[in-house]
Amino acid sequence: MIQVKAGTIITHCVGWILFLMLPLLFINGQNENASILNIILSPFYWLFLVCYALLYYSHTYYVFPSWYSKKKYLLYVLYLVVFLALIYFISPFDKLLGFAGRGGPHPEFHPDHFPGFSPGQRPGPSRPRRSHFDIVSIILYFLTLALSITTITLRQLRMSREKTLQAETKKAHAELSFLKAQINPHFLFNTLNNIYALATLSHENTAPAILKLSNILRYVTDEISDDFVPLESEINCIRDYIDLQQLRISTKTTIEFKTKGIFTLFRVPPMVMMTYIENAFKFGISNHESSVITIMITAEGNEINFFCRNTIFDSQYKERTGIGLENTKQRLDYLYKEKYDLHTEEADGMYTVRLRINN
Repeated sequence: MIQVKAGTIITHCVGWILFLMLPLLFINGQNENASILNIILSPFYWLFLVCYALLYYSHTYYVFPSWYSKKKYLLYVLYLVVFLALIYFISPFDKLLGFAGRGGPHPEFHPDHFPGFSPGQRPGPSRPRRSHFDIVSIILYFLTLALSITTITLRQLRMSREKTLQAETKKAHAELSFLKAQINPHFLFNTLNNIYALATLSHENTAPAILKLSNILRYVTDEISDDFVPLESEINCIRDYIDLQQLRISTKTTIEFKTKGIFTLFRVPPMVMMTYIENAFKFGISNHESSVITIMITAEGNEINFFCRNTIFDSQYKERTGIGLENTKQRLDYLYKEKYDLHTEEADGMYTVRLRINN
């Protein structure tokens, strides 16, 4: 905020310096006796500045937002007319030009200044000066007004863009939180069902399963609220999940889980990979036929690569996994934009997912 205000102040200062140089360019060479320093120090020069600065700032920061924007059109038009009349009667540019043409303040009368008059004589009455219409002051009035309106328009456009960006950001965060809320209960309920099945059989691995679920719950409650988590934490959660699944599956299912890389250097969205792994165990296991689930995670260079392939036994696999996969893709869109590649393929009775993330 401070940088914006400082930039605005500098812009205004530079703008008014350029504006004050305009009359100096107009009246340069009007009179050899009128130096630039005398003109700058004259009251007419600062009267010229005050008139248009007052017009610009009063219109930009009070009159337009307080009267025009609130549909007080009569007051707004009255302000414009009164200020135009004020500029007409003051004629700031004409007075400054006249001051420069005289070379400064009027010198006192001296006979030597008037050839043909002897001492003691004074010049006769001069002819009345013809009234002069200060068209330059009027033009500068409308130019200042146009500059003020341009400033207001640009400011409103900038504020509109900022509000739109804030609204989109809030919407993205709200949707992202909603997508997380959709995924997490689904995963937890499935895991609890698995442990319940072990408990009903008084299985010896019930206690280790509860411990692994405790680790998963700690991960979910402590880190799932963040947009990104350490890749190592995500892999530990996946490993516990796979261990829980192995307690219930038969020997007909082969599970291959491989990791490679230094995972502490990378961060990923929580539960993104877990969505595909959960679907692989949900729809890629049969009690009567052999099946294979292959999971590989590598982190090398600046990339994270995730590979998951499973046998398909459910004919409605695509329909039943569509919501979770679509939610995951939306999360990746929000968090990575164009910094990821996601490919899914169903061929030869196998479903394959390849995800590459530029970290």
